[in-house]
Amino acid sequence: MSERVPAGGVFRAASMMHESLNLEHLNEAKSLLYTYCPGPFCREFLDRLAEASRLVAKARLSDLSFDENYMGIDGGLFKAIRRILEVYSDYISGMAVTFGEDMAVRVASPFALGNTVVEPGEIVPVPLDRGIGLILAGLAEPVRETAIKLPG
Repeated sequence: MSERVPAGGVFRAASMMHESLNLEHLNEAKSLLYTYCPGPFCREFLDRLAEASRLVAKARLSDLSFDENYMGIDGGLFKAIRRILEVYSDYISGMAVTFGEDMAVRVASPFALGNTVVEPGEIVPVPLDRGIGLILAGLAEPVRETAIKLPG
């Protein structure tokens, strides 16, 4: 296996020296797949690649998710993770409007909710995971509490 696969390499990831992911990295990974599979070493190669990729992915998510200047082809993923963190922190802090366990979202674009279609401007309760998905898709925005009174 190449020292640069997956995504710049395991050793660089372990030392927090991540490279910006680019098409060259993906092409190198695909080239290695075609080299070893099919073949007698394919199963072993796939097992090692899967394990290394999980470790590199965890390191990249941990180290790069909050680097707003990161410019790799996976930069959109890190932007989405920052947005998830923002919405989730509002949810657990009590700043998000909730109905029981559900979060309230303001509809930005029409979508189906059960047997009905909700329209822009409506505020509807949805489970947290669905709400975050809708927010990431640009179909809704979270609703924040407005009754918070600051001293002074």
